[in-house]
Amino acid sequence: MTNKLPFKRVKNLFILSLAGLIFTPHLLPAQETTATDSPSSSSAPPVQPAPQEKPHKKRPDVSHTSLRVDSSASEKSAGKTFDKETEWRFLSSEPSPRNKKEASALANAMSFFIAANPNFPKAPKAWLLLASFHQAAKQNKKALLDYLCLIYEYPKSSEVLEAQSSFLTLAEKTLGRKLKPNWQNLSNPPQGASKEERLASLLENIPQYTGGSLRKASAREFRRFEVRFPRYPQSDAILMSLAQLLAADSQRRKAIIFFREIFSAYPESVYAPKAEFQAAHLYKKIGNYKNAIGIYQKLIADYPQSDKVQSSLESLSALFSKLDQWTLAIKTDQQIIKLYPNTPASKSAFENAIKASRELSDFSSEVSFLVSFADAFSQSRQAPIALYKAAGLCYEKTKDPARAEKLYQRYLAYPGHWYDPASWWRRRRARHRMTILSPLESQLNNSANS
Repeated sequence: MTNKLPFKRVKNLFILSLAGLIFTPHLLPAQETTATDSPSSSSAPPVQPAPQEKPHKKRPDVSHTSLRVDSSASEKSAGKTFDKETEWRFLSSEPSPRNKKEASALANAMSFFIAANPNFPKAPKAWLLLASFHQAAKQNKKALLDYLCLIYEYPKSSEVLEAQSSFLTLAEKTLGRKLKPNWQNLSNPPQGASKEERLASLLENIPQYTGGSLRKASAREFRRFEVRFPRYPQSDAILMSLAQLLAADSQRRKAIIFFREIFSAYPESVYAPKAEFQAAHLYKKIGNYKNAIGIYQKLIADYPQSDKVQSSLESLSALFSKLDQWTLAIKTDQQIIKLYPNTPASKSAFENAIKASRELSDFSSEVSFLVSFADAFSQSRQAPIALYKAAGLCYEKTKDPARAEKLYQRYLAYPGHWYDPASWWRRRRARHRMTILSPLESQLNNSANS
């Protein structure tokens, strides 16, 4: 405490003196006016004003202009000397970073330098330095991508062997041995291809060859490729890989933008139907059902021969059911039954249509779907149960005894109906109801004839 007191006193004195210097010029005129205007000073003899001196003529400030000229000249000279070589000497002569923050800062600076000067003669060495900075910052996945960029962009440089060796060593530690055959193939660029074709093949193969391990690190290279090669003929494949990469990284809204760009800018592309399906799927994931339904319907209309049509119809039926739009769900299920008969998809569509008819209390439609299901899937265990349910609806809901009796007869004569665990109880009830329905039907027929 004794050591801190003198410092506090000096600090307080310094603040007071500084306040005096600031406020004294503003307070002095006020004090003079109050002294002359106050009544107590009227008895004092008037003070004679001092004789005014003639103002001196100001000389032109030649030194100021000369300094201005010198400073602008120095700026021009500095702009001329600070070029690529100067920046490279600065970045390459930096000592090894002492911690992660320094390494990350150097990596950012080197990344900007490489992006601004892709054709620089010493760019391969710059990529090696960038990889070393990323490794020093414990960003091994970014370092792996740096080595790959060097290998694919400058395959004839003398640094390629060093980059391949470093990549394989670091990949075994970072990616694991399960994907070893994949990333070993990835370290060999295609022969006889142009620079943009090599880099495009790298970006297309990264998601599948590395198992998604480098998806975050490679997003930067996708954007860099788009800027450098905006007229690449297979840009739709690059966009598709980027969109899938973002979707796998749970960046759904960004992925939707690139999926939409594919089927909007490249409607003839082979990736367009898949891009529409993926965009609709992501819209469904984030809860935007309106856009999801619109894109599913667009896919069905634009690409009726696509293998994504069946999945789109199934997704539409599920969305309509989720939104309690049962009439639209039934129409979609009928479309699935018509396009894909005797398939698991049509079987699920029958089940959904039966459920939707029940929700609408449309028992006649429910009976029709149950009978059609039994006819379409006569070998399934659910077929006799569907007939029994249809007969029960005719007996209880639609009040159609003639049809109910016929359906009960079909149920009792159905081969293999013992597959039903409750077949004994169902058969007993069906026989009991037929004893009631037979006289009732005869009475109805007699009344109709009379």
